[in-house]
Amino acid sequence: MNDIPLKCRCGQVSGIATGLKQKNSNRAVCHCADCQAFARHLGGEALDHLGGTDLIQFSPARLSFSSGQDQVACLRLTDKGLFRWYARCCNTPIGNTMPTPALPFVGIIHSFFDLSDDEYVIIFGPVTGHVFTKAATGDPQEVSMLKKAGPGDWLKLVSLLLSWKMKGDSKRHAFFDSSTGKPIVTAHVLDNGQT
Repeated sequence: MNDIPLKCRCGQVSGIATGLKQKNSNRAVCHCADCQAFARHLGGEALDHLGGTDLIQFSPARLSFSSGQDQVACLRLTDKGLFRWYARCCNTPIGNTMPTPALPFVGIIHSFFDLSDDEYVIIFGPVTGHVFTKAATGDPQEVSMLKKAGPGDWLKLVSLLLSWKMKGDSKRHAFFDSSTGKPIVTAHVLDNGQT
């Protein structure tokens, strides 16, 4: 198992993802309009040339902050959208969660892992699939050749979610207070003109 360092660009926010490996995580690239809007709001560095965000999806019980938790901020693109976490000290995107810890899931954005590109691929393997490719940007021919997430990829993710839920991982969530179930900071909802 791998304990993987996490760090924002300026180094104020850091943490550990404990025991991550390919078997207990999922690597996907999301091209949805909301992920693109979130990345652009923070400067766009998390997007690839086709408007995709490389994410590692895993149980939030495996994530802990070691410094800078006071710099962790949260926004939502709509009042019903995902919670999108970032380091406000340097606008490094951290990841996405559901708006409640009841579904124990976090998608950490590749730029928050303190790993080289080679280390990232060795630990997490290749992208299992691309999702929401209709919103992808760039060369349409290149977009059409992306490996889309298939039924097996979705089944793996659902199986992982169920196992995390059964283990009680919703009670051990770095982004939510374990006693109240409330987020560690209030989520700011962006106005349409802000994205």
